[in-house]
Amino acid sequence: MKKQLILLALIALALIVVACGAPPTPTPVPSPTVPPAPPATATATRAPATATATRTLTPTPSQPTATTIPPTRTPIPAPVVPTVLVQPSPTSRPVSKPTGTIVVHTKVDGIDRLMHVDPNSGASSPFVSAGASMDYTLDSYGTNVRAGEFSAGNAFFAYVFAGAPGAVNVLKVRAANGDNRDITSENGISSPSWSPDNRRIMYIRVTPTGWFISIIDADGKNRENVPIPEALANAQFRGGLSWSKDNLIAFAANVGGASDVYTNYPDGKQLRKLTDHPADDTTPMFSPDGKLIAFSSTRDGNQQIYVMNADGSGLRRVRRSNTNDTTPTWSPDGNWIAFSSTPVSGGATDLFIMDLFGGNVKQLGAGDHPAWTK
Repeated sequence: MKKQLILLALIALALIVVACGAPPTPTPVPSPTVPPAPPATATATRAPATATATRTLTPTPSQPTATTIPPTRTPIPAPVVPTVLVQPSPTSRPVSKPTGTIVVHTKVDGIDRLMHVDPNSGASSPFVSAGASMDYTLDSYGTNVRAGEFSAGNAFFAYVFAGAPGAVNVLKVRAANGDNRDITSENGISSPSWSPDNRRIMYIRVTPTGWFISIIDADGKNRENVPIPEALANAQFRGGLSWSKDNLIAFAANVGGASDVYTNYPDGKQLRKLTDHPADDTTPMFSPDGKLIAFSSTRDGNQQIYVMNADGSGLRRVRRSNTNDTTPTWSPDGNWIAFSSTPVSGGATDLFIMDLFGGNVKQLGAGDHPAWTK
């Protein structure tokens, strides 16, 4: 009995020892778990910091690069305008219809008449008589000058009248209401051209002592000659003249040979030779904005229409034809050119129009030496 009680007591004690020994076992486990927690938090904090820095640096260089490209391309189209003059593109041709009316010279029953011509329909109507013997050829050489010129705003038309063979020429001005007044009477008058302010008229005159470019007030007073530089002291001005909106004069002059196109100012200063060719360059005409000059030339054989910048650059032939094309004049918007055209073999002279690049050519009827309203 005693042995059984002792055995039970030992078993009970063992159970107590086992029960009391359980708590120490988990004690070391939480100990290492707690310290690693802060490092884990620090690691997580550094990771986003590194990612944020990477994202910030990557877009920064790429954004300025993308923004810089458009400004670099923007200036490229700027130089296209002068290039178009040398190599015109067919897509640059005007699409709008020509406006205004064209005045042309015709000979009817021995009388030189100036007729209005519609540039779209070709319909014509009488305008004014230029007399019985207007000398448009001047010694049969062929001046190819215009019959007259409208003032800015078309309130007046200056033209030359010749009443009889050998009689003096009369420079006249016709008002829009039909009134005519004589400005001056002299020999060999041609090529009247208005000043930009409509107060004066420039014209060519031939005298026994030579050729002159003269300017007279629109009321017939205060005539003066444009000073001629020594280089053109003995020149003939057979090819007409034109007065630009910028007060620059374009004229054709020849000194013992073919004529060339020059520009100058009314005071005779800053003479500039724009063409220098063995062929004849004549009948220069400023575009309405003063930036271009149209003229006729025989440099390709027969007479053809050419256009160049007002400084002589950008020279180009407007169209190619097998006829003699002469006396160019501009439409009010500068998109069209009217001109006279005669078969090379001879025959009637007709009035044509074409766009600035030689397209949309249209015959309007008989006539020569055209002048277009402004």
